[in-house]
Amino acid sequence: MDHGNRAAIILAGGDGVRLADYIRMKCGLAIPKQFCAVVGEHPLVEQTRRRVECSVVPSRTFFVLNRDHERYFAPLLSETPAENLVLQSTNRGTAPAILWSLLRLAQSAGEPSVLLMPSDHYVGDESALMRRVDDAFAAIDRQPHLTLLLGAAPDEPETSYG
Repeated sequence: MDHGNRAAIILAGGDGVRLADYIRMKCGLAIPKQFCAVVGEHPLVEQTRRRVECSVVPSRTFFVLNRDHERYFAPLLSETPAENLVLQSTNRGTAPAILWSLLRLAQSAGEPSVLLMPSDHYVGDESALMRRVDDAFAAIDRQPHLTLLLGAAPDEPETSYG
């Protein structure tokens, strides 16, 4: 499969406030959840990176990060080119992170189809998710004017997610 006109942005700049107590108990540190092995042996950001590699080549995968978290992400992303790290001076929220990373991506990669992927989610069936991502990329290839949003049906209401 041709992945040449694809790029990915992994959103990893959050502070992980809602699960802070659980993460402190699980990891023994007060760190953002994306840098903790919440489920499995790898931190969530590493699980996300591996998942994204199924559909986007690593050289076209960008990470949005908070400079204050460098001690957590530096060891995990040591082989990632510096130009693929979009460092925010502080957490400004998701919308500014997306905008800034899209602007950086446009400077270096032209106008690819872009996958935005949160780094702090556990995915039970990664193969199924990435098949849907590939389906979405194929749809965009056919109709480049589209914007697609993939979502999952909830099993129950969760009112604390804003």
